[in-house]
Amino acid sequence: MEIYIEKVAMIRPLTNPKNCDLDLEMDWSIDYTHKDQNYIGYNCILKSIFLDLNFKIEGILKLEDFEEFKEETSSRIILNNSFDMLMKMFSLTVQSTHNLSGDESECNFGNENVSNALYN
Repeated sequence: MEIYIEKVAMIRPLTNPKNCDLDLEMDWSIDYTHKDQNYIGYNCILKSIFLDLNFKIEGILKLEDFEEFKEETSSRIILNNSFDMLMKMFSLTVQSTHNLSGDESECNFGNENVSNALYN
């Protein structure tokens, strides 16, 4: 069996949790749709109970010829990979602040030299 991910969607909380222990108790569901004999579509949805966080993965399971679909095993693999991906995406989208002030001589942005730097 091969597992493919077609779409990933995440809605982060409106406020960024800072310097606190997060309780990421999740409610989850996996729905399967039969596309044809060897392809089974799935939708995995993870929702945080205490944090306004929603995560969805849509994909396809590709079965080998004469391979039997085992929902429990497939769900366990999809769920584990979904949690791993959620945690990585949550970390990647953390809020950060960048201060762009400084000495104008250090910055060439808006300078005529910028256009020359864009050409090889």
